[in-house]
Amino acid sequence: LCPTYCAAVTVRVNSYRSCLGRWAQILNMSTRRERHGFGTLLIAGLEELLRLEEVDVLVLYPAWNGRAPDFWSSMGYAT
Repeated sequence: LCPTYCAAVTVRVNSYRSCLGRWAQILNMSTRRERHGFGTLLIAGLEELLRLEEVDVLVLYPAWNGRAPDFWSSMGYAT
């Protein structure tokens, strides 16, 4: 059987060197089908998890493929 997924994200959580807290970076995100809401659900769940882990900054570098910047802007992120 081949594993199936709707969406996946790779995140690295980092501790600050000189103060308490954490920051995270999204390294990669993909969805099997675009424009079905899977990415939006995935990021909403990730944001909740990062809040619980006391992450106060989230950094991402969207692919400049014409779709990613619009997606992240629609989620409230500056690109």
